[in-house]
Amino acid sequence: MVGTLYYNGFCKAVDIKEGVVIKSHMLAFNWLEKAADKGGIEGLAYVGYMYVHGLGVTKSSTTGVAFTVMAAEGGSDMACCELESSAGLGGLSVRSLSFHKDLFVFG
Repeated sequence: MVGTLYYNGFCKAVDIKEGVVIKSHMLAFNWLEKAADKGGIEGLAYVGYMYVHGLGVTKSSTTGVAFTVMAAEGGSDMACCELESSAGLGGLSVRSLSFHKDLFVFG
């Protein structure tokens, strides 16, 4: 997926002002959002993570949790791990996550 290449720095953008090559979370977000809009589980997981942490997009925990929950319900291991580690959910089942969005507190 092109978005993950930008996210991880395998594809890079040139910062003309600074004259250096950098990885671009903004470009990553744009590509990953396209994947998420088409229902791509990995795209949903990355978009959720990026919203929660404000990477390439204005930080929004509420929006991030919504995307992350959709990805987890779709079977994303990344999303399940993010929800569990960030919210300390332990044994909460993935199917019940959408009913417990108010429990999530992301740092």
